[in-house]
Parts: sequence; C-alpha cells; structure tokens
Amino acid sequence: MSALGLAALIALPGAHLAPGQPAKAAGEVVAGADGLHVDLEAHTDQERAEPGDRIRYTVRVRNSGTEALPDARVVQFLPSTMRYVSGTGGADVEEGRVTWSRSLDPGERTSMRVTGEVTGVRDGGEHPVTTVCARPGPEAVLVSCDAALHRVHGALPLVWVVTALAFAASVALCVGGLVRHRSTLDQQPGGPGTVSERESAPEPAPAPVREPAPVAVAEPAPRPAPEPERVPETVAGPVPVPGAGASRERVAELDGRT
Repeated sequence: MSALGLAALIALPGAHLAPGQPAKAAGEVVAGADGLHVDLEAHTDQERAEPGDRIRYTVRVRNSGTEALPDARVVQFLPSTMRYVSGTGGADVEEGRVTWSRSLDPGERTSMRVTGEVTGVRDGGEHPVTTVCARPGPEAVLVSCDAALHRVHGALPLVWVVTALAFAASVALCVGGLVRHRSTLDQQPGGPGTVSERESAPEPAPAPVREPAPVAVAEPAPRPAPEPERVPETVAGPVPVPGAGASRERVAELDGRT
C-alpha cells in the first residue's frame, strides 16, 4: 500500500468496517487479507483537468496469498466533484462509490475500468483524490488501498475572459500600428533605422582591387643617326703682298731698292 493510499484509508469515514459490520469484527483476522493488493492508475488528456474533463481509471487487484478469496470486494471512492460515467460491468454504483465483487484464486489477478467526469473544484483545494480499496470478504475491513491525485482548476469568470481578450486585442493593434509606422519610415529614402539595426548592419565589403590590364607599349621608332657636326672651314685670308696698296711713290721707292 502506498503512503497516499494509507493516508486515504485512514481518512475515509467509516471505510474501515463494512456496512452493518459489528465493531468487534475490526480486530478479527480475515483469511487471505495479507495477500490482497490493489493498484490504481489514472489517465487524462490534460495535465490539469477542468470541469467537464473526463478521467479514466484502471484498477488492478491481485491475490498473492495462498488462500482463495471467493467473494473479495473492490471499492472505489469518487470525490464529491466527480460523477461516475461508465465502468466495467457487474459494478454496484452508488453516490460517490463503485463496488465490484470478484473471486480471486491464489496468484490470480483482475482489473476493472472506470471513467469519471470532473464537475467542479473542491472547496479549499484544487486536488481531488480518488481512492480504491479492497477487502477479502463482504464483512471484512479494507486491507489494501491506493489513491490518485488530480490537479483541477476552475473555469475563469466570463468577465475575466472578456477583459483579457480586449486587452490582447488592444496590444495587438498597438504593435501592428508601430510595425507599419516603422516600415513606412524604412521605405522612405534616407529613413532612419533603429540603433540595433545600424549597429548590427554589416559593413559593406571593400570592392576587390582589379589589376589594370597590360597595355601594349609600341616600340619607339628608330631615331636617325645624328649627322656629324660640320666645322666651318677656315679660309685663309689673302697673303699680304708687300707694297700692295702703297702709293705709287712708295712703290717706286721700294722697287728701286730691289
């Protein structure tokens, strides 16, 4: 028996004795009581159930003792915030309680299924507990129990829902207007961008430097050989002839000397 099942067994009012059982029978040892074990599993589609959600239970019982239990009883207690919907046939359904009668030989196992629907939130808490217990006979005490804990939250009031929707709509309108305004500014030439956009914008990569294509250089035309520098010829002046240009008297004088 799990700790949660033991706590549930202790907390069940009047669950220790079968209906109509005298108090003196509580101390009697019932054959096969030590070998009776019960296990409860719960399955739901949501982590936290809401009113209207359904929870599926699987109850497993086994007789690990050496004695047969021809009239063992399995009892599942439903919380006040849950109603019985359906379950394995042969059950005796009462308000808040489902009971099966099973015959278990030594080593035999059996299982039952129950579907319950959450109808509300328990006062003072959000965790309704479903407990299942087994007794070896109709007049015996409950000897093995297990429990399942569920988190349930109530539906929000309609006014809260309307307020939340209106607030969400106003926020959406504000965000949409801001986005349109920013997009309009960005589309204008030279429109300012945000600081983050300017900081995060990558700098343009420098254009690759292209080497100029080789230009064919025309070979210079051969220069004509320089002409030898002409030196002006020096023409000797006339050799002065003695007596040239002299007067006749001087010529006669000179001629006489010769």
